[in-house]
Amino acid sequence: MSLRAIVIDDTDPRIQYSPSWSADGVGGQDSFGTNGLTYNHTQHFTTANDSSLSFSFKGTSINVYGTVDVSDAYGWQNVIASSFEPPWECFVDNTSIGFYKPSSFHENNSPLCGSNSIASSSTGSTHNFTLKTWNMTQSATVWVDYLEYTPSSSDGEFDEDTTLLVPNNDSSISYDSSWTTVDGLATMTQTQGGKLSFNFTGATSAVS
Repeated sequence: MSLRAIVIDDTDPRIQYSPSWSADGVGGQDSFGTNGLTYNHTQHFTTANDSSLSFSFKGTSINVYGTVDVSDAYGWQNVIASSFEPPWECFVDNTSIGFYKPSSFHENNSPLCGSNSIASSSTGSTHNFTLKTWNMTQSATVWVDYLEYTPSSSDGEFDEDTTLLVPNNDSSISYDSSWTTVDGLATMTQTQGGKLSFNFTGATSAVS
């Protein structure tokens, strides 16, 4: 079975931020959008050009999520245009992996950038991920909530504080017949007493 992605909160000391970033530790964006609360009610944010963050990892994929709120700063007509480029760009080992086109709505848990095809090697090479800001308008803010990466192997990547992502379509989750999938994005039931089960080894679990 393939390894599950590891979730890295924005407060993790392994993420290195340039001095222009600030921390929101009170869930300041939690009330916005329809994608749920911010992870652990924390984010880092910046309003400055040439801000950067970096994270070193051994893995085959990495994706970054945060709150997106770009329409006020750039105009929603511009944001929905196919040519719009958000004020951030991401790199792995100094090679650009670009960005994901942002929503024109104010939403949490939005994908900012990522790559699911990072080359792996038998020696378990360490990769360096970097996010940089550019073309920031006076009212623009870039928010980073958490990172997810898929490790190359389990060696040295897991400890008692590691958080693993188990997506709704994970084969280890068992649903009863009352559950249905929603556009491939979620699994739902409207039946009182509907059940799902998931066996795991660990200290805690959470459903979101």
